[in-house]
Amino acid sequence: MKSKNRQKRPGKLRPRRRLSQNFLVDRQVAARIADALEISKGELVFEIGAGKGSLTEHLVERGARVLAVDKDTRLIGMLKKKFRKGSGVEVVLADVLNMPESLFPRGRCLLAGNLPYGISHPLIFWILKNSFRWKRGVIMLQREVAQRVCAGPGEKGRSALSIPVQLQCRPSYLFEVGPAAFYPRPRVTSAVVRLDFPSAYGDIGTGKLFGYIVGVAFARKRKILANNLRAIPGVTAQEVETVLREAGIDRTRRAEQLSMGEFSALAEAAYRMWGARLAAGRDAPSPKGESPGC
Repeated sequence: MKSKNRQKRPGKLRPRRRLSQNFLVDRQVAARIADALEISKGELVFEIGAGKGSLTEHLVERGARVLAVDKDTRLIGMLKKKFRKGSGVEVVLADVLNMPESLFPRGRCLLAGNLPYGISHPLIFWILKNSFRWKRGVIMLQREVAQRVCAGPGEKGRSALSIPVQLQCRPSYLFEVGPAAFYPRPRVTSAVVRLDFPSAYGDIGTGKLFGYIVGVAFARKRKILANNLRAIPGVTAQEVETVLREAGIDRTRRAEQLSMGEFSALAEAAYRMWGARLAAGRDAPSPKGESPGC
């Protein structure tokens, strides 16, 4: 007997691999995402990649007005037929990464979306860049990316991605979603994350070299901080020892063990030591696929 929580597979409309499309077809998962947003009647939700409207339906059922954005022209007509005038849904054809200011809603709103695996990192940094627009958001990511987004100091997944995300918002790891919830089925497990804005670190000073130092610190995760800082072009071992001592950080610690405050202290000490020399050419190495973005 087929589960009532699953929709039928899309018929003639086939997902496009180049767009990293994996349509959410599990209604229960869509309902849990909508519930996690804690929508008040009449609140506006900006939905990234509305797809076939599975999540959109649940947002509307909870009283939301929805700005449903998708860049697949095939889906726009389908969505407009499904959500006609008066439904509370405005369907917009756009690539959110290159979306003009005129298409954004006025004021802060909620955010939702099943982010395509292939462009999840650019979309995460787009969300952070536009953090002033969001009250909170609930997004779906590949499980490993979700772990990196939410990981605190010393936790599994702590990476260069964790830092800029947590500087802008308070991420919470909600629940995992198996491949069977999508069509076509991905080869990975997904996870749903809630983002509450603003961040808990609004008083942390990031300074001029914060992003650079985060990138250097995480460039080789198995190396201790002293060795990673030593890889900065033109610095000496003695200078590195001085910077770490002034920041109050043991040279043998690794980047994933540092708190946000410690990264701030490290960046400030680095600026005092190297200042304009590094600010003039911030070419810090970054882990593949991740940018400090600070």
